[in-house]
Amino acid sequence: MKQLGLGFAQYAQDYDGGYPNGCSADPALATQCSPTGDPYLWTGQHFRWLVLSYLGISQRRDPLSPWKAVQGSTPSILVCPSDPSTSYDNTSYGYSACFYHADDVPNLMVIDNLRVAKMNAGPGSACLTRYESEVTFPSHKVLVGEWLNAHAHNGAAFGYWGSTYPSTGHPTPDCFDGARNDLFADGHCKLVQASQTMPALLDPAPDINRTQGGLSGLDVR
Repeated sequence: MKQLGLGFAQYAQDYDGGYPNGCSADPALATQCSPTGDPYLWTGQHFRWLVLSYLGISQRRDPLSPWKAVQGSTPSILVCPSDPSTSYDNTSYGYSACFYHADDVPNLMVIDNLRVAKMNAGPGSACLTRYESEVTFPSHKVLVGEWLNAHAHNGAAFGYWGSTYPSTGHPTPDCFDGARNDLFADGHCKLVQASQTMPALLDPAPDINRTQGGLSGLDVR
């Protein structure tokens, strides 16, 4: 995760302090994402294409599935060794949606605006460039965090929202169980208990994508 932090820092240096945002597809694949941005950018197999060159990784897209890498080319840097899931094309980390949305957007988002964004992107459909100078509490603001891998839990794949209720998609009480390694905006990494992470405003859960106040808020109590 420290290496990921260095990659993001190099990206920002090249883009006047701006964080990755928008559509991560090749121009030829622009129909694969929203014209105002990529609603799934927070997931590892999407944001990686924007920062890949800063991580010293050579990876090729699968021409039949533009968000996936050609089989066998997925680099280990994007995979936590203890991650039990390969559901996201062997990428273990999520990029906080707060870093490519206006501060008021996370307050309006529900889980489905992230989880099934193509059907219910809601306020998350429009992206914009946010800058390092806009982060109010960089040592308390998570830039990238482990997604399905929750340490100090039962070892099963377990996202920010816990198990979620199948009928509603709302978080279950277990969403505050376990802990995750997080990369903060100031570059440090730390194992954070889910119970120490601030809940979202709607569908309360310790969700770094929906931090109250966006970049003006903080993720860790």
